[in-house]
Amino acid sequence: MADKNIPQCNNLYKISHLEKLRARFASNLIGLRADEIDLEIKKQLKTIAALLKFDRCTISTFTDSDLKSLIIFNGKAISAETDENRAQFTQAPWYVEKLRNGETVLLEHLPEGLPNSTRKEYQRLIASGIKSNIGLPLMNDHSVIGVLTLDAIRSHHRFPGALIKQLYHFGDLFAKTLLLKKEYVKFNELFQFEKILSEISSMFANLPADEVDKHIGYGLERIGRFLKADRCDHSQNYRANESAAKLYSWVNEGIEPLPELRNIDKLFPWTTAKLLYGKIVHFSRFEEVPKAAAVDIKSWRKIGTKSHVNVPISIGGPIVGTLSVTAVAEHRVWPKEIAQRLRLVGEVFANALVRKKKELEVMQAFTEIKQLKSRLEADFTYLQEEIESKYDHHNMIGNSKSFKSMIFKINQIAGTNTNVLILGETGTGKEMVARAIHAASQRKHRPMVKVNCAALSPTLIESELFGHEKGAFTGSQGRRIGRFELANGNTLFLDEIGELPIESQAKLLRVLQEGEFERLGSSSTIKVDVRIIAATNRNLEEEVKRGRFRQDLWYRLNIFPIDIPPLRNRKSDIPLLVDWFTHKFSKKLGKPIRKIPINIMKTLQRYRWPGNVRELENVIERAIINTQGTSLQLLESLPGEKSEGIETETPKTLAENEKKYILQILEKTRWRIEGPKGAALILGLHPSTLRARMRKLGI
Repeated sequence: MADKNIPQCNNLYKISHLEKLRARFASNLIGLRADEIDLEIKKQLKTIAALLKFDRCTISTFTDSDLKSLIIFNGKAISAETDENRAQFTQAPWYVEKLRNGETVLLEHLPEGLPNSTRKEYQRLIASGIKSNIGLPLMNDHSVIGVLTLDAIRSHHRFPGALIKQLYHFGDLFAKTLLLKKEYVKFNELFQFEKILSEISSMFANLPADEVDKHIGYGLERIGRFLKADRCDHSQNYRANESAAKLYSWVNEGIEPLPELRNIDKLFPWTTAKLLYGKIVHFSRFEEVPKAAAVDIKSWRKIGTKSHVNVPISIGGPIVGTLSVTAVAEHRVWPKEIAQRLRLVGEVFANALVRKKKELEVMQAFTEIKQLKSRLEADFTYLQEEIESKYDHHNMIGNSKSFKSMIFKINQIAGTNTNVLILGETGTGKEMVARAIHAASQRKHRPMVKVNCAALSPTLIESELFGHEKGAFTGSQGRRIGRFELANGNTLFLDEIGELPIESQAKLLRVLQEGEFERLGSSSTIKVDVRIIAATNRNLEEEVKRGRFRQDLWYRLNIFPIDIPPLRNRKSDIPLLVDWFTHKFSKKLGKPIRKIPINIMKTLQRYRWPGNVRELENVIERAIINTQGTSLQLLESLPGEKSEGIETETPKTLAENEKKYILQILEKTRWRIEGPKGAALILGLHPSTLRARMRKLGI
């Protein structure tokens, strides 16, 4: 008989010891911080496992379909494989469902006691390696808040009713402890959230208008990161039948920003009605939303929403905006108290925006008054008015026949979307002509995008034009938007197009022909609508013949060429330019120049100006710096040729006369030898004969 009573004595000992453990556990909980509770529970699980000879004790909570372990004690018998296989056991649908319904699962001798499940599930249970298992629901009133599971791996166990009863008592204490921890965590979260709201509110006190937008973005980021959300948005001027007039947004790393939503009342009819009545929309899962919100749920799913809080904002009247927090990656549970406090920070944002609007209105009114005062006080001379009204075409000054012909061409082509090629010597103002074409075009509402092809190395020109992806080449730390993508719907000015490497010309040709390209390192095709204005001081036709420029690209660019006449061919414009530059630099340098002597003007007109208008501008600026008094002084002689009309010496030989004449014709034809506009045709010589003469004369 003594031997038969040994198991009974062991059970009594275990039951008694469990009661003592429970009392000690309850005593140890007093004064524990929230971050110490899990450690104390794990300590108790270890003691229970040692007393009852279980190999694993686990406290878990429910997800949608299985159990998620919160606190685990694994004994020495638990290998990594066994621990991994346990998930297969606890994910069995019948097992999870029984515990979710508050039923106890007692499996003393696995696989005995299993339901008639499918073969696949049965094999999954056998693979778990568990020989005995207890699953006890942790209850709070009549709801299940978690599960206590005990697993035996090394041997089978039997579970007397008295022992199970003690474990139930322990489970009740665990449940109360978890609820206590939850309250601690909730209180701490609310306290920390209140601190964040207080910091955000204090940020907006006396904040300048130009910093409001930046601080709203910072505030949204603080809120979003604290609540472990993926998107945090503040809409201003919320209306039922249109998109939000202004959206401030923060998105977590790797999350797509909220797309522009039009016809909000059709996409979210239930939400719109709630918000316009001042009600908060708050859910962790779609199951919490009523059936009346079926259309809203469909729209939420499209934008990836899983959990959502949307708070209406009013400032002593109708709804002026909303503040929303959204989880996309996984479901989130946010307490109602936090949702209520979001209304406060939303009102802080709204008040700051109202104050910003009023300040900007005052600043704009002040600026207009200041501009009007400056305009009334300005002293416009007759010469300025004459130049501006008669000769100044988009800051280009001139009245000569060649200048007017160029302006006529600009006016002809500006209103179209045709590509333009600007030809001219250095310093003639090719970029200014390009800006004039853009300013008179349909694309003038955006600033023209410019690329100087000569200023970029051949290795960087493609990245500059077409952009690149992160890692496309050594040193590319992130994605770069190219100039073509930046100029979509706009004008792109390619200065010094003749310097473009031959390798890049093929890709440029494709953009001109098909309106599409790929960034470096990307296979995605980007379509663009870009008007090209190209400029060069080279003879591209000659470059094509020499194989330095693609012929097909030349044909694409040379649809409407505009030749800018050099300054030596429009000398009647020099007095106008001199007057304009004199006024410009005398004002800039603080030197009132009231007179330009006739002899200086004649000297400037006689000079050939190889540097064209740019050289003239530099000469006038230097002259004003050197001038003493109010009459312009030209204290330095002009370099190179002194004059064209006053020649004291004539060439002494026939060869010198011939050389001078050939040089004049070559300059007139821009050094083009062959063709209908070439120097050979004008001189009446065969091109090869002309080249031989040039070699003989040293040209």
